[in-house]
Amino acid sequence: MALQQSLPNVKRRLEKYLRRKEVYDIFLIGSAVKGKAFPADIDAVIAFREKKNPSIIQEVKQEQVHAEYVTLGELFTQSLWQTIIREGYSLREKKQVSAALGLSSYGLFTFELTSLKRKARFSQVLHGYKAVSPLEEAKGKQIKPGAVIVPIEKVEYFRAFLETWNVEYGLKYCFMG
Repeated sequence: MALQQSLPNVKRRLEKYLRRKEVYDIFLIGSAVKGKAFPADIDAVIAFREKKNPSIIQEVKQEQVHAEYVTLGELFTQSLWQTIIREGYSLREKKQVSAALGLSSYGLFTFELTSLKRKARFSQVLHGYKAVSPLEEAKGKQIKPGAVIVPIEKVEYFRAFLETWNVEYGLKYCFMG
């Protein structure tokens, strides 16, 4: 089963738990949310209002997701919160967590090509010479030669493009408001 196709189905199945008063929100995170073409799994964080409900945990385990279960108190003390803000999708709000906070989340790729011949060819492909540009496809922008910024939901797409070209790269995440 292709997970990218099943992501909307998983969202629908998980949304039913939002009707349970114990569940504050469900956040989708990981490669499926960041646009990976064939993610290995779908990751979620189930945030309970006060205490974790074992029966809900058992039910969620049947939903084809890799889930972490936290209370609101635990959510803000874990490094998991950074991941949720950076890449999380809130099922309650039906939008990226960063957008709910008035921010946009991006991946900043940096890379360097040493061979002039390879640099010219890569630049042609990157900018769409005679084809649709991977940069446009990723809704990204070149900040300067060797630096590209893409929205969080296209990070995995652009990473795959760079890896196809065997380009060594660095990746940092950032927000813009």
